[in-house]
Amino acid sequence: MGVQAVSNAIGVIEIIIAFLLIFSVKFAFLKRYAGVAMTITFLVTLSYLFTTPGIWKIVDGIPVTDFFILKDVMFLGFGLTLFQNN
Repeated sequence: MGVQAVSNAIGVIEIIIAFLLIFSVKFAFLKRYAGVAMTITFLVTLSYLFTTPGIWKIVDGIPVTDFFILKDVMFLGFGLTLFQNN
């Protein structure tokens, strides 16, 4: 699978999670699935920090990334909250 295919797959998964959240307003049991999916999405994205070559850059002697993972920190927090409150 190419890089674009992986990116597309992740986008589709995030859209499915959004639909789970929308439908969980009517069907409360979907919250747990959305919470688990959001947490797994964060962990998969986190794994990219260790498996993608060239993602770390040295700026003033400190290793940094492009901060693409910051959006997924919200996924982790919201996912754990949904999972815990169900």
